[in-house]
Amino acid sequence: MGYWNAQGNWVSGPTLILTGPGGTAEVGDVLTGETFTNGDGPQTGTMPNNGSLGTITPTTTSQNIPAGYTSGGTVAGDAELLPENIKEGVTIFGVLGTYTGA
Repeated sequence: MGYWNAQGNWVSGPTLILTGPGGTAEVGDVLTGETFTNGDGPQTGTMPNNGSLGTITPTTTSQNIPAGYTSGGTVAGDAELLPENIKEGVTIFGVLGTYTGA
């Protein structure tokens, strides 16, 4: 048993019981099922844990990232996304094309 003190250090011993107003977190700021205390007293979080997003591959349409916590993920790149491979004057994912061939 123990608790994190105000300096961010782990203190072994009995769990700290707040006697003041508590923290400022709201239920949506804390993972689902985790408990905390704020000015309204003991609360249980409601933020979904989405885990890893895996790899997001760009497509022709927007892809939503779900609200909540994520442990990370990757946005796929493409080594062929070069200015010389894109028609001059066209921008794809922030890369301005320079290709002028037929």
